[in-house]
Amino acid sequence: MKKHVMAAAAIMTLFLATGCGGAPQQSQASYIGVDAAKSIALEHAGLQASQVSFIKSELDEKNDVYYYEIDFTAGGAELDYDIDAITGVIIEHNNPSPAGGIAVAPQTDQQAASQGVQGQNQPADGGQTPSPAGGQSQTPVQGQQAANGYGQGQANAGSGDIGSDRAMAIALEKVPGATTADIYGFEREIDDGRLKYEGTIVYNLMEYDFEIDGHSGALIEWDSESVYD
Repeated sequence: MKKHVMAAAAIMTLFLATGCGGAPQQSQASYIGVDAAKSIALEHAGLQASQVSFIKSELDEKNDVYYYEIDFTAGGAELDYDIDAITGVIIEHNNPSPAGGIAVAPQTDQQAASQGVQGQNQPADGGQTPSPAGGQSQTPVQGQQAANGYGQGQANAGSGDIGSDRAMAIALEKVPGATTADIYGFEREIDDGRLKYEGTIVYNLMEYDFEIDGHSGALIEWDSESVYD
């Protein structure tokens, strides 16, 4: 009897240690840490810790991907960053352009170039580039980082996923002259079991909404209208 009780206790201990029978979570020892995540967000924003007030700095999870949610205010604006807990890649952010009237620190030419800020995004009259329909300021896709979509930026080997780079290239082929810097709100999602990529291209005062099949690369949806509509 005593042996059975001890065996049952050992099984229960193992059960709890493995997360109630599921796969054990990756050790947080491999995570970059909240301080490093803050530094990454501040460096991207071109700000110092003394210039901001942090309102949220915590570890979160989405689609089995762990990331740090770093939110802070600067110059009256609230900036939100989601940063991969393992790689330190900026998954998503809402950092508005200084041209939008937000009093954040000025960017250097090198910083502006790294964020895909290009002269072609400005109207010929020298004014500001209008935001996409809806009036909410968004940030252009910045290379592979902003397209990662919580760990899903590049094609997954053997999965049939074309990857975000290919999806963006397919959409940009329909708008000659546009680049990844002109893509807003790009994301990867599964809708009713169907993998797709969607986003908006804003170029030459026109707005193009697209959806692309994540497996075949086929264009599911394409709409175009003036940014003033």
